[in-house]
Amino acid sequence: MWPWSGLQAQSYYHKLSIWKKLIRGEGQIFQSTEAFWKIICKFTIANHFNYLFERNCKQRIVVRCNASDCPLYMCVRGGKNTQVMSIKDFVGQHKHNVGELCQMGVWGRRPVSAELLALLIEGKVRLCLDYAPRDIMQNLELELGIRLIYM
Repeated sequence: MWPWSGLQAQSYYHKLSIWKKLIRGEGQIFQSTEAFWKIICKFTIANHFNYLFERNCKQRIVVRCNASDCPLYMCVRGGKNTQVMSIKDFVGQHKHNVGELCQMGVWGRRPVSAELLALLIEGKVRLCLDYAPRDIMQNLELELGIRLIYM
């Protein structure tokens, strides 16, 4: 099923390992709310957990793990007159094994933007031109938990 080998597969997994470390902790600065939204989406995909915006506005964003009783928590705040935002509170540990509470029905319903999805699909197609759309759909679901209905 996996059409890549060697260097191509290494670069793909290298990108995911970079995404795992996009959020470092308290004090990290983001250029805008939109930049944080993109980063949190990549971070949760690479770390295999679903997230929930408890609060989502231009001045304050609160993100929690979607699993019940999980302490993972991020609070990002910005000023009224500036777009720059920073992480004020951060609890980065899960109480459960990541991916453990994601049954297949729930796992496939991950929130992902169209722009990020296009980036992922473009990366797969650039590495292997003979990659069938059905294979791309299956691999995105198995590797990252993103279920596509059509392509």
